[in-house]
Amino acid sequence: MPGLPRPHPEPPGGPLRPDHVLVVYDSRIRDSVLVAEHYAGSDAVPGGLGGKVGARPGVHAFDLALFGSDPAPAGDIRYPDFIQRLRNPIRWGLASRDLTRRVRAIVLTKGLPHRILDLARPGAGDNPGQQKDLFSAGNATSASVDSELTLLWQSLSDGEQGRPGDSLADGMIASPLWTLDISTSPITSHETTAISSRKQFSHRMGPGQLWHSQAPSRWLRLTPGDVYLVCRLDAKSVENVIDMIDRARDVRLDPAAHAIVLDESASNAIPDSAPNAELDNIGLPGAHGGDDCELARDFILHDARWSTRMLRYDPAGGLPGFLVGPRLNVRPPANLVLDPVAFLFTFGSNAQGDKPRLLGGASVSGPGGRPVTPGDVSSSYAESFNYAPGAVFNSMESFNGRDFANLGGWNDQEQASDFLAAGGTFAIANVAEPFAFSVADNLQLIRHFTLGDATWAEAAYAAIPFLSWQQIVLGDPLARVTRTCDDLNADGVISDLDLKAFDAAPRDLNADRRTDARDRGFILRAVRARGYAAD
Repeated sequence: MPGLPRPHPEPPGGPLRPDHVLVVYDSRIRDSVLVAEHYAGSDAVPGGLGGKVGARPGVHAFDLALFGSDPAPAGDIRYPDFIQRLRNPIRWGLASRDLTRRVRAIVLTKGLPHRILDLARPGAGDNPGQQKDLFSAGNATSASVDSELTLLWQSLSDGEQGRPGDSLADGMIASPLWTLDISTSPITSHETTAISSRKQFSHRMGPGQLWHSQAPSRWLRLTPGDVYLVCRLDAKSVENVIDMIDRARDVRLDPAAHAIVLDESASNAIPDSAPNAELDNIGLPGAHGGDDCELARDFILHDARWSTRMLRYDPAGGLPGFLVGPRLNVRPPANLVLDPVAFLFTFGSNAQGDKPRLLGGASVSGPGGRPVTPGDVSSSYAESFNYAPGAVFNSMESFNGRDFANLGGWNDQEQASDFLAAGGTFAIANVAEPFAFSVADNLQLIRHFTLGDATWAEAAYAAIPFLSWQQIVLGDPLARVTRTCDDLNADGVISDLDLKAFDAAPRDLNADRRTDARDRGFILRAVRARGYAAD
């Protein structure tokens, strides 16, 4: 807002903190209040149960009801309503409290909409053929609410009159966060000075399919500091959301006991250098992330801290390779993963070949689990696994993020909401047809979160190629992983004490039969990422 003083710039770098986060809720929506209160605390969110300290005390909270517009509907929302009921109120909430440049992450709560309908064809996102036609014509305007809010201060629909490429709402925008090395370039190291200035974009593919910003001026070019990391605390029930928040408070993974599942399909198992027909290796010109599953596999093997026994990589996809867990009764006998899963990626319903089938009477025993009916395991495989607290879900399925606000799933695809109900903690999902080239990269998620030291929000957005598109990021943005192999003094946290423990008694962390600077580097990066001085 004009006339408001600018906050003093913060020193560059440092960890993402609670005071960098804005929780958005609506006091007229009971589920939204309860989730916001559990996360931010009762002092920040009045009207809840009361007496809650909050999972992340110190975050900012904003009540949409204060702006005076009507409540936004759950589930689907039209673009004009998105502007009036969400975008403009959140802009006002930040500016009126002098938080525009301080806040780095925005958290949306259960009960708020998650899908913006296409302006020309409201149902196109649920129709792959229509979505393809609109995108090919440069005129697809559907998006997730979350992805559109990442560019909060860019009025993306300005100039939209239904023609191809007449506004930035058409198609998608290349993300400046994609493949960012969070270990050396955390989000707090990027200035927010020009976050509210109007950026210049040009067509990388066009008109209106893929926009990018390469203006020479800092004020006109979209940079990482101009993007809000928008995450969502949402699930089938308030209880499911509370459980996922609580699991995210202390994410401890054991590379010797927790599994990483990479269940590909129709792959040659080779990290091909050029795009091909494998769904994880499709890319747009100038926006190809590589042969994702193979690159993720090879990164894990090169890092070498994760036990090779706990890496379950399957290039085939169909029987007998389709990976499932022990919590569902399936026939014929499938390739079982008995250990708790820390990271789950699969082609799911898009895996080629036959899949295991459920037997009648099977059910899920996990929190919030639902009865499952006999048939193909495609829509329930995520409910078959046991999960480590802090488990991540990502799948090659176009509609795995559709089922929030009781919208339901689509065409036997597994839903992120079912994964969360079964004990999962974090997910990146698609609310409508995204096309395979826009699905989040497993390599970046594993590099920066499961085996890295970034917060969940930073790792997730380093994995998402495009903004103003179909992805949602589910889970606490501030969560980080503590791996047992890095916690040298076994006190449950990573701190400078672990570096001192290593220096006092060096050890081989990656089982390469050498104790060297690489082993120390694992601890050093983890300590620095958490804001401790270390050398």
